[in-house]
Amino acid sequence: MNPPRPSRRDLQSFHFATKTSFFRVLPPAVSWARRMKNILQKKRDGGFINALFPVGGNDLGFTLIEIIISLSVFIIVVTIAVGGFVGALRSQRQVAALISANNNVSLALEQMTREIRTGRNFCDPLYSPPCSFDALKFYNALGELVTYKKNTGVGDFIERGVFDGSTDVFERITGIGAFVWSLEFHLKGEDPADDLPTRVTITIGVSAKERGISEGVIRLQTTISSRQADE
Repeated sequence: MNPPRPSRRDLQSFHFATKTSFFRVLPPAVSWARRMKNILQKKRDGGFINALFPVGGNDLGFTLIEIIISLSVFIIVVTIAVGGFVGALRSQRQVAALISANNNVSLALEQMTREIRTGRNFCDPLYSPPCSFDALKFYNALGELVTYKKNTGVGDFIERGVFDGSTDVFERITGIGAFVWSLEFHLKGEDPADDLPTRVTITIGVSAKERGISEGVIRLQTTISSRQADE
């Protein structure tokens, strides 16, 4: 039995579908062919990567030299900024340490001033050991034999001693952050026969125990007149 022949209408539908599929496929194929032609052309002119990924116009990206120069400038700027920041932190720490040392010694100086103002019999020749430029002996308002001096054995600081009947018992009156370079006592009118109140001039050189400023010395000086008559 022979198969039925297609009708005229079926043939027309087949031809229409074929033409439609062909015209749908043709434009993308033509576009792809043109793109491949451009890629091959640019491959000969500027490189295969630039051909595959064009960035528009004549800008084809950064060269290696441009990247190296940019990184170098960036590293220089960051180095300068970090160096300035570290220097500012170091300066702030040094200033804070110096202020702390100054305040600490000022408190010790105020303590000595109050006790000297009510003291008597400064640096009597009978004291043992005798007074010196860096040590001061006298009796305070409580009748205690007091000594102020600079300690150089364990650390450079100011200490206060009280005679307990056999020896002087010392205690530290400046903090560990203060480095006392010098402590001097200059007396005037300490002789009981001159009928003058004893005047004590205290000179202190202090710095902070901080790297970079330990050699920078602050000089403090004050003069105190005793209110008590020598006996």
